[in-house]
Amino acid sequence: MRVFYWCNLLLLLTALVCAAAAFTGLAANGFWTDELFTAYFADPDMSSAGEVVTRGAEDVHPPGYYLLVWLAARVTEADFDLVARGVSAALGVLALVVIYVAPGRGVGVTARLVAVAFVATSAIWAGYTHEARSYTLVFVLVGVLAGLALRADERLRAGGTATGALVAVAAVAMLAGLVHYYTVLVSGGVFAMLLLSARSWPARARVVVAGLSVLAVVCAFLAWHLPRIVADVDDTWFSATAGFILQMTRAGVGELVGDRLDRVALGVVLILMLVARMVAQTRWPVDREAALLIGAGVLAPAFGVAVTVLAVPMYSSRMFAVLAPLLWVALAHIVQGIFARLDRSGADARLRAGAPLAMTAALMLSASSVLDRGQNSKEPYRESARAVASRDGCLSATIPVIWWEQPYFSEDDPERFHGFYLPEPNETAWLPLPRDALQQGLESAPMRRLVRDTESGARDCPVLLWEIHASGGLGPRQKVELLERHLQDPDRSVSISEVASSQHAARLYLLE
Repeated sequence: MRVFYWCNLLLLLTALVCAAAAFTGLAANGFWTDELFTAYFADPDMSSAGEVVTRGAEDVHPPGYYLLVWLAARVTEADFDLVARGVSAALGVLALVVIYVAPGRGVGVTARLVAVAFVATSAIWAGYTHEARSYTLVFVLVGVLAGLALRADERLRAGGTATGALVAVAAVAMLAGLVHYYTVLVSGGVFAMLLLSARSWPARARVVVAGLSVLAVVCAFLAWHLPRIVADVDDTWFSATAGFILQMTRAGVGELVGDRLDRVALGVVLILMLVARMVAQTRWPVDREAALLIGAGVLAPAFGVAVTVLAVPMYSSRMFAVLAPLLWVALAHIVQGIFARLDRSGADARLRAGAPLAMTAALMLSASSVLDRGQNSKEPYRESARAVASRDGCLSATIPVIWWEQPYFSEDDPERFHGFYLPEPNETAWLPLPRDALQQGLESAPMRRLVRDTESGARDCPVLLWEIHASGGLGPRQKVELLERHLQDPDRSVSISEVASSQHAARLYLLE
């Protein structure tokens, strides 16, 4: 049908527009907290890959992604913000190519392009292509893992042992495990589903050996990594309570489903699945390949919950970002199943033409979300740093900041975060106030001296507190009251200057 030609063209155009948009506005907004961790662990001033791995091992994540960003930053003289986010954008576009190639041989061009356009117009893909974090690299690796798993599944169901395919699956799973530990859970789900596909004991043995080899390699690396992690992994924001697990699951599913426009496209696919089932009077259009990938995607968070409850809390909503490529590849198979059932059932030509048209229209509508790029929804470190720098005397003063309750890296210094965007040279010093004991910090003798020095003119900078990322459990008015208690002149007061993004605000508490 000629309608498929035009749908293919429109879907490809939609994906290309979104891919191009991934490279726009990369430096429009400053880094937020997680990206500033990347700036520290992939600092291009480090002279060797060994130094990157050593520093990267201080983080709870494996250092594979940091090594890649460091390499990219070393070969260019562009700003680190632009380089790191450019790497994410490039990997995001590569992930689209992987999603197109990964489905099995029975999937046609239109179904593949529907999956690619769905990814390219999704909020989760658009968000991570503009962040200096590891998730677009994870999209690539898990997408490749999904494609290789389908090839292995085909050979296993044909009665073979799929030795070569399983070696390839294991190799990619090991590499992914050195980028993000959640991928180990995804790999576990994939190998569990492949075990169900094996038709003989020799084939089952090879699946088990391949899966255990991935686990052994990652566990060996983890044994090296754990003693080097600076943060106390037993004292993090993760929890093993049922309420926390449910909250993270809801958040993760919400991130997968996306915003309202993403849900329109997903809703169209679900409606067409129901229509295809009713017209063809057969089972749902979910083939064996889609079932394998969906099954692996369900098992991965289940494994995460098990580890959280039985060993150490580690389950979070980001689990769903890591497994997303499994579902994206499965979507291509589901869409192909819809087309195939409508064709075989002899459905009306208008219905068969309407299915791809409806999907295409929904995805083109969803693509309008790319127009929202450039809106800062994270902590405005850069903007608040500019506000601090504009105040007389602040580039040579000691500035109190709300800080972590425990160290997360060896150079535990706000210079890497609050000071990242301050102009050089500067002589700024820091007075970190732990966020879990903020009231005590604001009432402390060092804070009293700082406030009174500012009041007397011995300290020029009017900034008494720089709040960003964490509030410390106190409201702005409470902080003002605690600061004003140190004042000796009843005519002086503390005001708040707010630097806001669409979701977060940085506050400067100023002596008037």
